[in-house]
Amino acid sequence: VRGVTPLLLWREHRGLTQRDLAARIGVKPGYLSEVERGLKRGSLPLLTRAAAVLEVTVEELMAGSGPAAFRDLPPHLRP
Repeated sequence: VRGVTPLLLWREHRGLTQRDLAARIGVKPGYLSEVERGLKRGSLPLLTRAAAVLEVTVEELMAGSGPAAFRDLPPHLRP
């Protein structure tokens, strides 16, 4: 689904705002927004920090935005 990434869905599932997650992983909310929408690729260090906060694996966050990317998401989070 274009414009929807596992990072965005997991953040929302965990009940965090962009501002909250950005502060916890050390980036600006605007940059996080671009990564979440697939406009920019997050670096491995950024995704590693985000995965730790969201309690998922980096692989789950790097799955991309195609249908297979959402296979491991809980059913209620799948677009």
